[in-house]
Amino acid sequence: MSFRGYQVRSDQYGFSWGPARVVRIADDLKWGVLLEIRGNAHTVEIRVTPKGYIRLGPVVKTPVYTDAPDER
Repeated sequence: MSFRGYQVRSDQYGFSWGPARVVRIADDLKWGVLLEIRGNAHTVEIRVTPKGYIRLGPVVKTPVYTDAPDER
């Protein structure tokens, strides 16, 4: 599937859309859902509480893993 010229690929925990990767890291009834949005240069974690509040983590440089294959 493609959207706005980018290929969209989904898997069990999230999806890739062009240069972005969105992944569900964890979910819990008490703490809510923790998501990670990863780009080629930066990564941010987002927590959505059970009441619907959104908490943003700091935007950090995306780590480069040399021993793991790229998921894209």
